[in-house]
Amino acid sequence: MQISRRQLLQTTSASALLAGIGRQAWAQSQLPPLDTARIITGFSAGGTSDVTCRRVATKLSPGYAASSVVVENRTGAGGRSPSRT
Repeated sequence: MQISRRQLLQTTSASALLAGIGRQAWAQSQLPPLDTARIITGFSAGGTSDVTCRRVATKLSPGYAASSVVVENRTGAGGRSPSRT
């Protein structure tokens, strides 16, 4: 199997690009801790999505960077979440 110069250049440039993306993702993990984290659901309180979000919030709070996790229910027309203001 022979590799052409074009294939070699494409492979090395793609490898360098992916290595650069990995360093940026690593830098994002060193953010300062949050006071509170919010989980926003687009459905009314008491439904299946609300219960699921609250269970996820209880699992996130001990090991997450935030001291507390809050679930917000923002309902809109037909279950669509309104735009954030």
